[in-house]
Amino acid sequence: MSSRTHLPQGGESVVWHVMGTLLAGPALYGLIGFGVDKLTGWSAGLPVGLVVGFVLSGYIIYKRYGRDDAPGPEANGDDPERAHADD
Repeated sequence: MSSRTHLPQGGESVVWHVMGTLLAGPALYGLIGFGVDKLTGWSAGLPVGLVVGFVLSGYIIYKRYGRDDAPGPEANGDDPERAHADD
């Protein structure tokens, strides 16, 4: 069973999930930073929250949709990248 069974089918759906994650991360952490600004008077909470949100949403996207494992030799020793139909 693939570790990527939770992925949505179709390219358009993946694009909407990526866009939603890219918007939700900075919005959530920016809101948290804004709250920290108001509670403590620290004026850097909002910018720090936005940056943390962008970084975390980028990491989540990379982990969820990032590069698949490169194909390697199979259990029988055959390398799928070197296999040719005319051999």
